[in-house]
Amino acid sequence: MNKSKSVLLIVVALFSSNILADDKLSGLLEFDHKFNTSGLAEPAVTGYKVGVGYDGFNASFKSLSQSTETNLSYQFNKDGLVQFTPELEYEQKNNAVNVAKAGLTVSGSPFEGLFDNGFRVRADIETEKTNSERSKQLRLDYYAGKQLDVFYAQAKVIGVKEMNNTIGKNLHKDQWVNLEARVTMTEYDFMPFVELSSEYSQVTKGYETYAKLGATYNF
Repeated sequence: MNKSKSVLLIVVALFSSNILADDKLSGLLEFDHKFNTSGLAEPAVTGYKVGVGYDGFNASFKSLSQSTETNLSYQFNKDGLVQFTPELEYEQKNNAVNVAKAGLTVSGSPFEGLFDNGFRVRADIETEKTNSERSKQLRLDYYAGKQLDVFYAQAKVIGVKEMNNTIGKNLHKDQWVNLEARVTMTEYDFMPFVELSSEYSQVTKGYETYAKLGATYNF
């Protein structure tokens, strides 16, 4: 049995019992399958994610086809008009340099809850140098979402800038913008979703489109 499946089974067993029964405690299971829809021959990526939350603290682990992601975050003022969520993430890659990430999200529901929105700034820095250089990327996200009957719709704009000028001048573009749109069915605890994205590729020197199918279970 591989590591990701073992973690999934342990989390399910704990939360399906009363061992960790607590109103402040929450859990998350998620799986997704992402594939290119614009014709580029590249393998699809399947992901499995488990998460645990307690009174504003959240920890998650995601296993992907060629990497793993471990994330820690804490949400301040979670019941207030504006929330602040610092996060740390470590991405371990099978055949590439690992990446350490640190970010801050400011989110809320303005105009009497008309819609949700948030802004995130994050630094993604490689943990080792390649040819005496390491990538240092600055990422800026803005998202807006709204509950529509039994569906939750969200759109996201993601700006990325390579801050290492030596690496940046050898890229086709040293800054770019990606777009994402997701619709999630929220009527039940088991929530399937569909996501479409347009992402810049340094390989094709253009934008590639992707689809992601998945489901989230919160408990």
